[in-house]
Amino acid sequence: MDNQYGYDSLTGFGRPSPAFKELSLNDDYVKKYKGEAIGIHTYKVIKKMNNDLLIFIDIFSIYIDFIEGLVPRSDLKIPRVLSDIDSIYSFNYSSTTSRLYDRNHRNFLHGKAGEGNIVLGISELENKLLINEKAYGFVKYYQKLVNNTNYKFLSGNEGLKSLEKTHQKGSSYWNVQPYEIYIWGHSLDSSDSDYIKEIFSFNKGGYTSIYLIIYYFPSPHAQLANLISVMGKDIIEMWMKKGWLEFVEAPDIYSLNNTEGYVDELSKYS
Repeated sequence: MDNQYGYDSLTGFGRPSPAFKELSLNDDYVKKYKGEAIGIHTYKVIKKMNNDLLIFIDIFSIYIDFIEGLVPRSDLKIPRVLSDIDSIYSFNYSSTTSRLYDRNHRNFLHGKAGEGNIVLGISELENKLLINEKAYGFVKYYQKLVNNTNYKFLSGNEGLKSLEKTHQKGSSYWNVQPYEIYIWGHSLDSSDSDYIKEIFSFNKGGYTSIYLIIYYFPSPHAQLANLISVMGKDIIEMWMKKGWLEFVEAPDIYSLNNTEGYVDELSKYS
């Protein structure tokens, strides 16, 4: 509430300050009783916002699909992190690695541009009003279900699941190397907390099922802070002490292709 002007920016009632004098509230969204405004139709507002989000997703998908058609002037050198990998899990809606580095995407976790199934939202509803209004159209897992988007992640890898189960029983495949998971170009923000928690659900049996290598740019601080926010400091500290979690500086693509003798960093496990 603006005390000086008696204006409530949430309901739109009262006398607005000069900064708001050009704004008005659509009468369709105002609850009235005997002609007097008594509140806002929250459901209608959320429905309008959800429709606007769907429109934006369509526009954004068209834009990414357009970018997909651009052809680089020359072939790009392959960063070492992409030189020997089995699977790619893409979060960015495009076939960048296929197009630029001849590496096929096999899993588009948030959908693929041009196919009408991209996911763009938050990980969970936390605001009580949004929960009460069942505003799940903004939530990623809801969009995945509606769009039938490929949302299988590490739990869909039978080899990794079998290795982890064996470890949890107190035994180990002595001749099986742990899986290496490389994260490149992802902020590790809470909006993808489901995937982060799935990664850290492994290594529970005292043996190493996976090594997690995170490529950072320009520093690891933001990604490390996001991991701590999602998983808590104790888990992250334990993983780093055990050598299960490593931060590596991301390759500079410009230098890789234009600077003589430039070599990008690799994990100590590679």
